[in-house]
Amino acid sequence: MNDVRSAEIMLDPHPASVGRARRWISRQLEQWGLEDLDYDVSVVLSELVTNAVLHARSQIELHVTESGDTVRLEVCDSSDAMPAPRGHASSSTTGRGLHLVSALASSWGWEPRPRGKVVWAEFDAAPRKQRSRRAGSSGLDAEISLAGQRGRSARSGDPMLRLVQPSESVGRSA
Repeated sequence: MNDVRSAEIMLDPHPASVGRARRWISRQLEQWGLEDLDYDVSVVLSELVTNAVLHARSQIELHVTESGDTVRLEVCDSSDAMPAPRGHASSSTTGRGLHLVSALASSWGWEPRPRGKVVWAEFDAAPRKQRSRRAGSSGLDAEISLAGQRGRSARSGDPMLRLVQPSESVGRSA
């Protein structure tokens, strides 16, 4: 029999709620001993809450449950508009949120409710192996820590990352 732990919070449809949601989930994961999930879960929650603030403009309910090897986030709002990843130009400052959700969560989706919808994301809470990949044929380990990402290792498949080989010149013109 698995124990199920859960928590919830209500937020106003205000940009400050994004930071409040991140602090809340970080504390919750720490209480449950799941600090290794903090970066991925916090980024996904930030994206989903930002979408609710920008598009739903209604009270936002957050639910998180941990059961066995799964952590599930749910962001509920009163908008009937269903989320859909959209294309974006490389110079765009928006439009990447659901792509990040897809990249960081084990799975995600949405479900209609009588008044609005719930957008959910699940994460594997089983002990994680260190995320590393081989960079090119040089045999160098690509354990690049991205600035501001609290030790999250770069992966060669990350859509927002271009691995630089040691022989490449970065930021200099020829």
